[in-house]
Amino acid sequence: MNIDGRDFVIKRIEALTGSYVAFKLSSKLLPLGLGGKLSENGIQLQNTATVEMSRAEFTELQMECLKVCFEEVGGKQIPVLNDNGSFRANDLEDDVKTVLTLTVQAVVFNAQSFFEGNLLEKLASKFSAMSHTDAQT
Repeated sequence: MNIDGRDFVIKRIEALTGSYVAFKLSSKLLPLGLGGKLSENGIQLQNTATVEMSRAEFTELQMECLKVCFEEVGGKQIPVLNDNGSFRANDLEDDVKTVLTLTVQAVVFNAQSFFEGNLLEKLASKFSAMSHTDAQT
């Protein structure tokens, strides 16, 4: 995947961690999808327009996603994160767009088959359009 002229590779999350990420996301995203389906049938759910996630929850999920992201530099794949969670790849600590794009694309790449329909694809395409990336993995 190319983001602003930088090449990144997203790999698979190991199955137990991937299951946890998918479970956490489904608990946050299911009400959104369910709310839309029920609204089509005349049933309204309250508070389905927002997803609430604590900073700790988001950081935990984001770190798991970024652990499987690598930047290709000089023919080598450099992990985006060090083992301690700090950024290893150059200049990412201040690059919100790239970090968020990698996070979203790692979720889509690893959890897409878990979710029915195209919810993750739709979210990723909206974000990709906003961030102008080549989101092929």
